[in-house]
Amino acid sequence: MIRVDAPRRLLQPRSVDEAMEMLAEHPDAVIVAGGTLAVPAWRAGPVPETALCLGAIRELAYTAEAGCGALCSLREIAARHPDAAWGSAAASIGGPALRELATVGGNVVAASPGCVAVALLVAEAHGDAFDLRSRRRIHRVPLVELFINRNLLLLSLNWAPGGHTAFAKAAVRAAGGPNIASVAVRRTAARAAVAVGMPGRLPARLPSAEKCWLAGEGPAEVAAQAAAELTLNDDAPDTRHGRAVAATLVRRLIVRCEGRTADVTGGRQRSAT
Repeated sequence: MIRVDAPRRLLQPRSVDEAMEMLAEHPDAVIVAGGTLAVPAWRAGPVPETALCLGAIRELAYTAEAGCGALCSLREIAARHPDAAWGSAAASIGGPALRELATVGGNVVAASPGCVAVALLVAEAHGDAFDLRSRRRIHRVPLVELFINRNLLLLSLNWAPGGHTAFAKAAVRAAGGPNIASVAVRRTAARAAVAVGMPGRLPARLPSAEKCWLAGEGPAEVAAQAAAELTLNDDAPDTRHGRAVAATLVRRLIVRCEGRTADVTGGRQRSAT
């Protein structure tokens, strides 16, 4: 028996308006950007009848100082923002070939593991999207809404510039090994931000840890608060390890942001300031 790991019908719009028209005609179409998540899923499970590929919509592939289109590749965001947490997060994902194909929008919407999504959370990021139900554009959609609302088609992202940012992650030491935790922090004179992403939970800010940091507490105290604030399944065998890893990354990144000496290059961790 011959298995076909591709949709029978592939739609390739060249503009957002054309994409909306095609989706109106084919409401069951599966939306694909870079395909780095969708194609492996097709090989492992059901293949959709119709797929709508966004790759030819060049208006969604731009990069800017404080924003990007949803189709901006991980390679492009890493090259444009090498010293920012989101650029470091993008550079930490896969190899060169995957980063060339994978998109920032795909990483944010999938939110699993969502390394770039974690980094953009601390930058107060929001998105512009198309609501597939109401058939209208929506501006300034909170990032957390994009994680859970499958009726929103992400078009672009914008974030707050400035501040000291840093990103790090720990992963299983194996080719393509899963993340244990991804952490990002950002500090300005008036704000402090801490975000964590882990398997089994959506990326989220940790407001209590942020208040602790903003109040002048040290890295160890902020890290302890972050570990306590994580909502995890305490019955899972890896919960204690996951909390410890996340807390260690928080502490190291705060040390980095505050200009102190710290070793944040061990293992598979990556960071930027």
